[in-house]
Amino acid sequence: MSNAKKPRHKRLVDELITFTEWQTERTFTYRLKRLNCLDAFIGMIARKHGENCALSFEDWHVEEEAFFDEKLSKIANELWDADCNCPELIDPTSKTKQMVVILPEPYLDQRKKGNLYRLSYYSQSGASYHDVFKTFKDAVKSALMGGYNMLVAGSLDALVDTNDWNKGLVVTKAVQSGVWLREYLETIATPDERALFNI
Repeated sequence: MSNAKKPRHKRLVDELITFTEWQTERTFTYRLKRLNCLDAFIGMIARKHGENCALSFEDWHVEEEAFFDEKLSKIANELWDADCNCPELIDPTSKTKQMVVILPEPYLDQRKKGNLYRLSYYSQSGASYHDVFKTFKDAVKSALMGGYNMLVAGSLDALVDTNDWNKGLVVTKAVQSGVWLREYLETIATPDERALFNI
């Protein structure tokens, strides 16, 4: 008996996909669901091609790509205008107050490479990481695809200087010092930092 896996079906660019099949496959609808515009796309396709249409994989891709790009551009322009070009976006489903902020890239070496925007990720425990992007629109796309789709100005200010945030800063200092948190608290931490951990 062979252990070889059965090859997965690979769609051909000219393969016809029905309207119903397209709507029920997550791989087709994922991006539009993230932008909260799937219903608008379905309405547009129904008006343009009919509710019983069957389009080739390539045609579905062209339609979805154009629609997605138009919606993404609109959202990016609205964010650019709404929040002084530094929007704070939250993930409304996160229990740990996950958020991102789109900022101008501060480092010259990155700007020389064409990376003009930074997407900085935060939680209630502080900064976690960042990505760099060539355009504001690309940064917005990454944020939205990550589930950060609700604009809430002042979100970062609400996190800063809380107990969880300050503990996160101490953990970061321990990592930067190259020691475990316990060692940092016992040998390096200030009295205020130790007090955060009830020491």
